[in-house]
Amino acid sequence: MAKVNKAQNYSYLSIGSPTYWPTDANKIPDLLDFFITKGISTAYADVQASYDLTSDHNPIIVTISTTIVVRPPALRLHTSHTNWAIYKTVVRDKVNSATKLKTCEDIEITTTTFIGILQQAAQAATPKRHPLSLASNLPSDIKRLVAIKRRARSKWQKTHTPDDRRLFNKASNKLKAAVHELRNASFAAYVSTLKRDDNSI
Repeated sequence: MAKVNKAQNYSYLSIGSPTYWPTDANKIPDLLDFFITKGISTAYADVQASYDLTSDHNPIIVTISTTIVVRPPALRLHTSHTNWAIYKTVVRDKVNSATKLKTCEDIEITTTTFIGILQQAAQAATPKRHPLSLASNLPSDIKRLVAIKRRARSKWQKTHTPDDRRLFNKASNKLKAAVHELRNASFAAYVSTLKRDDNSI
């Protein structure tokens, strides 16, 4: 399968997590559903799992767009920038240690209240994230080449040696070629979509 994909320049789309959840405890979840594509950039595709069915198998749905798909950032309670000192202070000030837990209702109410306090403390201690730019939705290989180019440029600016200049030029040319290929693939996919629409009229 891998050899065929490489030889034919195929790509695949998946949700990156299991789609089959066996009821047998001796079996492990597996990823059975994926799409094989060619000439379609992953930046223009959105893959989601369908949870409408109640079986042990979750199919996936892919949506192809003519523009880069802007994905909302994942919701997180805290980040690497969370100020844990502020977090502890907010929790300490809001938690009522004198709360009595005598009934099931008392425990349920207190638990709900405590979860709310933790959420409030995390929000107060975590700086708000800036909206993601379109560049954040570029394919991983493009982002990797951007990072390589930035490192090469930073090193060359510090040393100004011919070797580092050559490495920077090489990284820059690789990035340009990858971006050019991405644009061509996106344009080809767009033209193919237009042709299918014309034929269906």
